[in-house]
Amino acid sequence: MKSPEVSIIVPVYKVEDYLERCVKSILAQTYTDFELILVDDGSPDRCGEMCDVFAKEDPRIRVIHKKNGGLSDARNVGMDRARGQYLFFVDSDDYIHEQSIEKLHSLIKDNSAQLAIGSVNNCFETGDWPQCAQKETYICTGVQAFKDMLEGKKVPGSACGKLFSKNLCVDHRFPLNKTYEDAFFLPTVLLETPKVVVTTEPLYNYWHRAGSITTGQITDKVMDVVRAYEYTEQVVEKYCPELRPQANFRLFWSYFVVLDRLIKFSNYRNFPQYKEVICYLKHNWKSVYKCTYFSISRRISAVLLKVNVSLYRLAFKLNQKKYGVNS
Repeated sequence: MKSPEVSIIVPVYKVEDYLERCVKSILAQTYTDFELILVDDGSPDRCGEMCDVFAKEDPRIRVIHKKNGGLSDARNVGMDRARGQYLFFVDSDDYIHEQSIEKLHSLIKDNSAQLAIGSVNNCFETGDWPQCAQKETYICTGVQAFKDMLEGKKVPGSACGKLFSKNLCVDHRFPLNKTYEDAFFLPTVLLETPKVVVTTEPLYNYWHRAGSITTGQITDKVMDVVRAYEYTEQVVEKYCPELRPQANFRLFWSYFVVLDRLIKFSNYRNFPQYKEVICYLKHNWKSVYKCTYFSISRRISAVLLKVNVSLYRLAFKLNQKKYGVNS
């Protein structure tokens, strides 16, 4: 039996309200030489049953049922079982453009590249906002793609929506028991990639939902995003010190991610992570204000934070309402 050209890997856990949309978007691809690997990560809802039904309806679908081990473990298992020459990751609450695989595969083949990267639509209840307003396609080194990813304007920071040559991923794993696993996985993969093709066309729809791994209740893992970008700084220092400004920006950004999650709660000052986060951002507020990678509103918010945390929290809530996100 001929192996498929592309393996699409979808970890599945507690997403029964979104899974069908995700799977249908994949099966509707104009490029058809793929296998869809649904990794049921011990989901306690109907997801496992739904995966089995999908597999009966389309021979391209393979289902792996496993004990719950987290998103990283599910992706790693999917990589181990993948038969394709190329890997494409999709999170099960997201969905993709019908030409995602066709366009990214063509970019790799036409340019003899090892990795093709598409942009994303950020999808909220109130509408969609593309990460990059201007459409362009360009060829670059892995180092340049890493730089663009850290800047956050053209290259998304997720492993999803990227078509990898499987050979790039053989010696790399997603770290277990961490959120923001992509920030641990992507730096060394990118730095080992000779040729990358980037398109800023939004081919991946990222659904911002309450209760996801990165937006749910506060746990000890809330600081994983900071640890991820501390790791990024270490990688940059060792392999590409010319990217220090971008790595510094990402570390500042990671602290804001944590703070913005904490202040959604009325007792935000009682969280054990609060003191570390607020001390770091207040200490570095001038650097944040001078950092042109941040938006004007974010730079102004650093000043508000230095003056009064309550002012910062008010500005944050107003911004949440703008995007229709519950605070």
